Amino acid sequence: MATLRPRTAVIADAWTAAEIDAPALVNKKGLPLARTQKCLLDPLVFRPRERKHLAKALLNPADAAEMYQLLVDSREALSWTSLWYLEFKEMRQALGISEGNPQELYYPRAYELAITRGAPEGDVSELVSALLDSIHTIGPSTREVMEVLRSKETHDYAEKTWTSSWYNRRVPPQTHGLSERLALALLDQSGERLEAFVATEDVRAIAFEMRDQEGIIEKFLEAIVPKTQTVSLSEKDPLVPPELLGSAFLPLDRTIEQRVRAALIRHRDADSEVGAAEIVIEEIERVVDAFGLHDARSQALFLVGTVIAPQLTPLLHVDSDDGGAAEGFVGELQQRIRREAYVMHLRRQLCAGGAIHPDQTKVVADLQDFWKPWLNRLWSRLHGREIRPRPPAESPKELLTGITRSVILDHRARIRKSLERSS
Repeated sequence: MATLRPRTAVIADAWTAAEIDAPALVNKKGLPLARTQKCLLDPLVFRPRERKHLAKALLNPADAAEMYQLLVDSREALSWTSLWYLEFKEMRQALGISEGNPQELYYPRAYELAITRGAPEGDVSELVSALLDSIHTIGPSTREVMEVLRSKETHDYAEKTWTSSWYNRRVPPQTHGLSERLALALLDQSGERLEAFVATEDVRAIAFEMRDQEGIIEKFLEAIVPKTQTVSLSEKDPLVPPELLGSAFLPLDRTIEQRVRAALIRHRDADSEVGAAEIVIEEIERVVDAFGLHDARSQALFLVGTVIAPQLTPLLHVDSDDGGAAEGFVGELQQRIRREAYVMHLRRQLCAGGAIHPDQTKVVADLQDFWKPWLNRLWSRLHGREIRPRPPAESPKELLTGITRSVILDHRARIRKSLERSS
């Protein structure tokens, strides 16, 4: 049987064997920096999304040989990338730029120049300066946004907006039979009823009632799934507007600062030139809408997620009486999670009373309260799609399955790192 080795060790050995001369990409030991792997090697050289066998935490000798060959083939380009990166870094210093991490911002651009132009020759300052300008002038800087957010004018605007709109609103009538329709939609494995639900149902009444009464979400969940674990959307019940600054974990407690920072990244990704004040005002106003989301479809999807999330219990026995079994679409998601090798391993360890590796305790905590990372990921995805609006390219079922997959991939990455550290 072939000997398996941790991926990080394989990359380090392959890099050394390939004799790559790229001082700006390595640490003092001559090994690739973590950001070299994250921003260059994985997305541009190894491409594990295309070569899935190279994404595993443990690699066999054939995989190691393939990685070595890929590095040999890219040796010249990586050496030139190092030279271009130094040009970027020198110009950044000359221009007094302090925004963003230079490795994350410039490694990919430096590699692109290495591929298209080769090594930097002659005076490239004008080219590099223009590229830096394009990188750093798309939209406002984080500092500009934070200055707006901390201003007295913003504080006064938020207070005025929330005072006039948080409770003063036209509440749609409570939709009769909403919980029954949602329950039936989740039992339909075809996804057609779920699509119809998010396309037609007005769920604002439930979101607005959360501002007036305690326990609204708990009562709604009990009407659909009587045996379920507790789920919380906010530490405040009844719900109140979030804080302007700082951070919070639960979806509806996310501060305006957190929402603005996320929005800023999305605007940059879209090459949007929206101003700092506009971003801040938009997030302050978005808070007033149901579940902190403008779009009716997003609101309905979040309510659907609120019902699904507490039923996802990866570490419970399937035949337990406390919510271990789930039916329909939720059952599909449940089985997908439970079939993961790391979940089965941790469940066996917990059942046998075995010790859990310290690096894996956070994963165990996430699995015990799976609804927390799952709901946070869902809200973030919906919020991001409102900032960069586009027609839904996937069905609700596909979106919610994708959220589950995203949380699983995050867990896999943590498990892989713990394996690499312990080997």
